[in-house]
Amino acid sequence: MTPVIKDIREVTDSKEMYESKPHPFLTIFIYIILVSIILVGIWMYFGEIDIVSKGRGVVRPNENVSMIRNKVQGEIASCDLEEGKIVKKGDVLFTIVYDDLEIKRLQAEEVLKDTEQRLNLLKKLESSIEQDANLFSQDTEIEYYQRYVKYKQDYMSLSNNVNIQNKTDEIATTQTKFSKEGYQEKINEYMEDYEKLKQYQQSIEKGQNIFTDKQCTYALDFNNYLIKIKQLQKNIVDKQFTYSLNSELKENDLVAEKEYEASKEALELAENELVQLKTATLKSVQDEMKQIESNKKLAEQEMNKLIIDDGLTQTNVAQRELALKKYKTDALVELYNQIEEQEALYQSQKRELESTQLAIANCTIKSPIDGTVHITQEVSTGDLIASGTDIATIIPINDTMYKIEIFMPNSEIAGLKIGDQIKYKFDALPYKEYGQLEGTIGNISSDAKVSDAQGISGYIVEGSISNETVYSYKNEPAEIKIGMTCEAHVITERKKILFYLLEKINLMD
Repeated sequence: MTPVIKDIREVTDSKEMYESKPHPFLTIFIYIILVSIILVGIWMYFGEIDIVSKGRGVVRPNENVSMIRNKVQGEIASCDLEEGKIVKKGDVLFTIVYDDLEIKRLQAEEVLKDTEQRLNLLKKLESSIEQDANLFSQDTEIEYYQRYVKYKQDYMSLSNNVNIQNKTDEIATTQTKFSKEGYQEKINEYMEDYEKLKQYQQSIEKGQNIFTDKQCTYALDFNNYLIKIKQLQKNIVDKQFTYSLNSELKENDLVAEKEYEASKEALELAENELVQLKTATLKSVQDEMKQIESNKKLAEQEMNKLIIDDGLTQTNVAQRELALKKYKTDALVELYNQIEEQEALYQSQKRELESTQLAIANCTIKSPIDGTVHITQEVSTGDLIASGTDIATIIPINDTMYKIEIFMPNSEIAGLKIGDQIKYKFDALPYKEYGQLEGTIGNISSDAKVSDAQGISGYIVEGSISNETVYSYKNEPAEIKIGMTCEAHVITERKKILFYLLEKINLMD
């Protein structure tokens, strides 16, 4: 081989590199990389990835597991609990000593019986008052018999008083009417006498009888007065004649001065008697008229004092009748209040008795369902246990099918729907050895709750699971048991791997 000689100035690194031939391994490696990229691209395009929501789950039986919890504190009287024992609904599991509760129950029954009897007697008394009849037996219900008798006596006494007062008012009204009529008659008489006296006065003044009733007393008195007047007038005429005669005789000195003066005085005296009679009679009439007027006013005043108010009388009668009704109503209201108090007391005592009976019933613990006993706390006869203690659980006999209660956080709940596929990885069954089990969503809770364990809000999702035995890669069997915990992956969507990666690097929406 002939060596090639070049000028050192013509030789450079880039030129040597471009002119040199690549190593065969590098070519093969590049082809491998290209083929791998193509294959990965094809796999990513056709391959799919599961989009899942993660939550924690626990295995539960399809039927509810019943918790046996002691409700009453006390000493165990008998115990029939055995691990794995099959029991029927209603079988007695254990009992608590309840001697004190039994005594309390008997006392409560006696008190309730007394209260009920008293309540019935009060209602019977209420009916007696409403029906106005004594419904009690004098032999067996003497207390309430006498109570009704006292009420009836008081009622009758009040009723009699009302009748007496009404009768008194009636008599007083009648007497007042008679008195008013009497005063009115007197007033009428006074007015009649006044008119007659007025006629008497006018008759005196006119000197003639102008009475309409010529036979009345005043007319007769006036007639007597006229007779006296006439007598006095006749006497005056006689005296006047004697005086005139003596006057003529005196002029002729035929009569003595003394006789003349005597005849003159006699005339004057006769005239004065006439005037006095008229004046005295007229004054007597006027005085009598004034007296009659005074008597009439006095009678009118007395009559006006006598007031007959029928409305007031009726009001008084109505008020008394109302008071009588009010007495009965008040008695019924008082009874009603007593009945209400007794009913409230009865209900309170009844609740207390029922509470005691319930406590006694709670002393006998029975199985609520058919199933198998699983003891959570060992107890035996004579042990003292507190209320609220969990003693055992009853697992339903049909425990070949399970369900998974999954707590799904709020952040994972979106997109979940009934029928979605679930994959379970159990904490007690390592995934690398036993793999995973599958199921579907059967129910999703309608409202969120806060997990006590995790302290976050979420939803309860129920998932199904097959009851098949799980085998490891070593072909070792393992049974799924109630209470096992797991991680649940709910498949909400499937995406092509290529698109998923593009979304993650924000190259695709």
